[in-house]
Amino acid sequence: MASTHCKNGHEYTVENTYIAPQYKRGKLYTFRQCKECRKNVHNSLRVKHISNGICGRCKCRPLLEGYSSCEVCKAATDKWKKENRVRKDHYNKVRYETLKAQGLCVTCKAPTDGNVYCRTCTTNACRTRAYYRGLKSRNRWSKR
Repeated sequence: MASTHCKNGHEYTVENTYIAPQYKRGKLYTFRQCKECRKNVHNSLRVKHISNGICGRCKCRPLLEGYSSCEVCKAATDKWKKENRVRKDHYNKVRYETLKAQGLCVTCKAPTDGNVYCRTCTTNACRTRAYYRGLKSRNRWSKR
């Protein structure tokens, strides 16, 4: 008989169940894991490694000063972030040019009268700019 809850009381639902593969004697078996418990275990192990001065990502190299990862993992993460930023920038540029060519607002995709933004988005942008300009003039952004 299959249980409906994990040992910590979380219900096995489609959203909360991870089907984990496991090999025994060359044969593949699967079993259920509660995603909530799985996340808690991984987070507690990561915190344990970091508190011991070991990288929380690879779990084998010493931490880089001021970071929660080692030099190799930090370089890999920085490289991924840079590549992802380039990919997003390209996607946004293509999207902007496509919507502009179709005569649609680049914010809400509503029809425009030859501009990049529709009247509603232009008005909202002007209000936002004026609001932040007002805050800057009152010196709320500066450190005290």
